[in-house]
Amino acid sequence: MCGRYVRKGDKQKLAEHFRAQPNPTELPMPDADYNVAPTTHQPIIRQSRETGERELILARWGLVPFFTKDLKDIKGLSTINARSETITRAPTWREPFKKRRCLVPVSCFYEWPKEGKAPKQPYAFELSSGSTFAFAGLGDAWKDREGHWLQSFAIVTTEANELMSRVQRKGIAVTRSFGAPVTCWTEMREAIASYAMRAAEKMRRYKVAADNLFVFMHTNTFNKDPFYSNGASARFAATTNDTGEVVGLAVRLGERLWRDGFRYAKCGVMIAELLPEAVHQPDLWSELDREQRERAWKTVDKLNATLGRGTLRILSAGPREAAWKLRAEYRSPRWTTRWEELPRVHAG
Repeated sequence: MCGRYVRKGDKQKLAEHFRAQPNPTELPMPDADYNVAPTTHQPIIRQSRETGERELILARWGLVPFFTKDLKDIKGLSTINARSETITRAPTWREPFKKRRCLVPVSCFYEWPKEGKAPKQPYAFELSSGSTFAFAGLGDAWKDREGHWLQSFAIVTTEANELMSRVQRKGIAVTRSFGAPVTCWTEMREAIASYAMRAAEKMRRYKVAADNLFVFMHTNTFNKDPFYSNGASARFAATTNDTGEVVGLAVRLGERLWRDGFRYAKCGVMIAELLPEAVHQPDLWSELDREQRERAWKTVDKLNATLGRGTLRILSAGPREAAWKLRAEYRSPRWTTRWEELPRVHAG
């Protein structure tokens, strides 16, 4: 989640930087704001409906959907960020994502570490050049009972990369479109198990554990197939990053969601509430030897790190080269991140 950011450019510089028209000389905004907070009005760049050109406008940070009956219905900070994994399905984000995307000018942004005692020291992230950049955003327009229009926006967020996860990791998502439509439960079960296995590996790498799990699946929204989209979540009896437990719960949720007769295009496993793995409330009724299982899974992780991801895998995840997997025959070589893909030169 992004809850605070910095904007240093004035309206004229922002318009020039993003080539926005018309010149926003009448926008009532300060030249800089070093602590931009939710519900304040901030500049965004959007495409003009009249001219098709970029325009710079002021909008409220915290999206107010067009179907909102009263501004009081917007609870707290629930609409300042839109997770990229759900913007195509959630009613709040679906229409803005299709028709009202925007850019949010930023100089840097703040993140607070999740662990540690209060008060926590925030970290500021900016480009090494110090120049202005932009968040991806979603905009919407809402009209109150007096007929006044309110423009608003949300910032699109996604899973933390390796750099950001050192400061704060809020969730893990493993989702992929299928290489071919999935029409049988066996293949869907393999996909869900494979994604859940990957999510558990990530949790152990970042030394966190899951409190709950969310699974979704849907068909293709852009062809003429009958549409189906659904998701379900459940909590673990105790926080865990054990692959067996994560896969077991994910498959059970997927089985509840599965409907015959559809051509599924995508599924995913998402974990939104993470806790440090050291913070563990044991399940009094569990018969699992957690210490032994923890050592076993860490051994599996080490072997996969040495031999290649997915070399050792649980049986329910299916083969490494399953038909449902996303094809990547035309992927560019990963010379900077994979030793095995470096070009080889043989001297005669």
